[in-house]
Amino acid sequence: MDEEHGESVDKSGRARYMLGRVVFAILPTGAYFTFKTTLEGRTSEQHRCGHLMRMELEEHSGANAEV
Repeated sequence: MDEEHGESVDKSGRARYMLGRVVFAILPTGAYFTFKTTLEGRTSEQHRCGHLMRMELEEHSGANAEV
């Protein structure tokens, strides 16, 4: 009975160890992709805002040039 118990503990310990390795392998890549998509979203948002501001400036400068 002690041998079976020891074997089951070893199996669960090994499974937990493998699960931990898989989680630690996935977490950094998941964090990297989350950071990358957040960064890309932020830069595209800034680009869009910059484009809108540029269009407004062109409209104002165009109106000033006509007057």
